[in-house]
Amino acid sequence: MSSPEKRKHSRLAKFLYVQYSYFTKYNYLTKIFEGIIQDINQGGLRLSTKTYIPEKTKVSLLFSPSDARIKAYGEVIWVQKSKKFFKINEHYNVGLKFTQIKDMEIEKISRL
Repeated sequence: MSSPEKRKHSRLAKFLYVQYSYFTKYNYLTKIFEGIIQDINQGGLRLSTKTYIPEKTKVSLLFSPSDARIKAYGEVIWVQKSKKFFKINEHYNVGLKFTQIKDMEIEKISRL
């Protein structure tokens, strides 16, 4: 028997380019990084990135599906090292839970 699903909303497989920064332990934002959203729903997303981001880190996100622009804040819930591409680049899959997002942004996500 499989474990019950923990998510409130089912994830939509969607590959979207995203720019993000995260807050250091001294509450400063880092430089802007780039990644790919692999799936998303109104509660969070899965991000693929070259940068390791520790669990519980606060993240600022900006992405533009179609002609909409979405800004949100989230927290890293889990991190997994993914397989290397071309044997030189490490990538990470990062699970983020939205912690601060406007209702209109959630509505945009629900229409993806």
